[in-house]
Amino acid sequence: MTRIPTKNYEVSLSVDRNHQGQEEILACLFEGLAIAREDIVEEYTPSKLQVKVYCSREAKAKQLLAQIEQFNLKNLTVTCRVLTKTDWLTKWHDEFKPFALTKNIWVVPAWLKNKFSMPNKSLIYIDTTVAFGTGLHPTTQYMAKFIEQSRKHFKSFLDIGTGTGILTLVALCCQAKDVFALDISRDAIRIAQENFKNNGFDTVKTHAVDFNKFKHEKTYDFVAANLITQDLIQFKNKIVAKVKLKGYLAVSGISVDNIDKFRKEFSTLPLRCIKIKKGKGWSALLFRRV
Repeated sequence: MTRIPTKNYEVSLSVDRNHQGQEEILACLFEGLAIAREDIVEEYTPSKLQVKVYCSREAKAKQLLAQIEQFNLKNLTVTCRVLTKTDWLTKWHDEFKPFALTKNIWVVPAWLKNKFSMPNKSLIYIDTTVAFGTGLHPTTQYMAKFIEQSRKHFKSFLDIGTGTGILTLVALCCQAKDVFALDISRDAIRIAQENFKNNGFDTVKTHAVDFNKFKHEKTYDFVAANLITQDLIQFKNKIVAKVKLKGYLAVSGISVDNIDKFRKEFSTLPLRCIKIKKGKGWSALLFRRV
């Protein structure tokens, strides 16, 4: 089970949903501040986007606040508060409920295993101390639907930026037999391994690695890359090289403001776009390699 820290510091960044700098904030956190993905949570309201970062030490939280101020981002509200172990347990046990991720797959909190049933549906059990990787984010939902809709067309599956492993679990529910989950964060891989085991998939191959340094000759029927736009563009050739001829590539993490830039960068690659999903400020695309 994922260890729940006895104390954490929550740094919250709030920005108007209509503000054009949403992805700039995420890029700053991922790249400029070297924050691990599993320490970041995005929450949506009709008017606001909140990006929350969790630190285990007060000094780290103060350093993060100072670094954010240096970016001088407009229309941004930043707050910091202490979360105790009780805060964590109350927050996620109260707020994280079972829900339909796709037509045939439900996500269920791990603490409800053996207490929740949904006839004729596949259940994925997720144990996480934060909202990251629960499947609530629209990019995760778009990607999960792409995977399920392609279920009869792949056996091998590569998950780039696996996080909690939720997309790999979707692929396994869709009868994938040969799967490989990657993430730059060792902590994310540890959490993913725990989730795989909790779902009865003890032998899933995982690797904590910077994708730019990933050396692996195998190609896959389906490749999923739920990253930010900058990373998708930076690694585009290497990502596509992992897709078999006539195989599928699903990508997301692209803000609607960056979709034109993304499509221009990917237009020269041996890909045919077959589906696009947009909503809640984000985009996802499904390609076929040609």
